[in-house]
Order: sequence, then C-alpha cells, then structure tokens
Amino acid sequence: MKQLAFKGLANGAQVANLPSTQFVLANVIERIRQYYVEKEQLNTSEKLLAPSFIIRGYQKWWKPALQVFLKEKWKYLPEVLKEESNTATLLANMEERFFWTYKSKRNVSVSRANLVRISGITSEDDFWKTFVEPFR
Repeated sequence: MKQLAFKGLANGAQVANLPSTQFVLANVIERIRQYYVEKEQLNTSEKLLAPSFIIRGYQKWWKPALQVFLKEKWKYLPEVLKEESNTATLLANMEERFFWTYKSKRNVSVSRANLVRISGITSEDDFWKTFVEPFR
C-alpha cells in the first residue's frame, strides 16, 4: 500500500484525525484545562501564568485541525472549557489568550519583533510578560 505524501493533503482539516495530530491537540487542550483549574484554586492576589503556544502554519493547518477536533470532541471536553458556549467562541478565546505565531514566514526566532498573538491583538507588554519576565 502506497502512503500519501504529507504535501498531498489539502489542509489541517484533513489531518485532524491523524493520531499524531490528535495527540498534539489533546495535549494543548489539556494544558489549557489545567490552567483554568489552577486559576480557580488560587487566591485572586496570586498570579498564574497562562500557557503560551507558538504555532507555525496556524491558518492553513492548525486552525482547521482545531475546528474539527473541538467539534468532534465537544461532548468530551471538560466543563470549564464548555463555558464558552460553542466551538467558535472557545477557539476565538484560545487564539486571543494562548496562541502566538511568527510574523516572518522564514524566521522562527522567539523575539518581540517576530511574534504576534494569532488574534492579532498584541500589546507592547505582552511579549515581555509572556516570554521574558517568567524566567527572571
């Protein structure tokens, strides 16, 4: 049996059900779930750092894969994530709070000049608060 070349696949929606994609997406969702659970347990005075995922090829691969994954696994998702009411709202929230991408298609350096939130909403301090201050 001949195996299909990866470049022969149209987009992330078609690879959403591959075991490797399912594994990655399940781990991302689980880390976000853990964040919400830990946040609920903390005092309001304590600050908990949100997980951050730097994703390359988001529009073509990961967004369609996440849409399929969330739609198919909705009934299995933890209640804390279902509070978003539907998959589109949940995905938009995840894009705004947790997902980053590279501005450059060729440069994959983690720098303030090269990273932007996938939602496009990035404040001047976002990079520093996410990638620098936690490691000081």
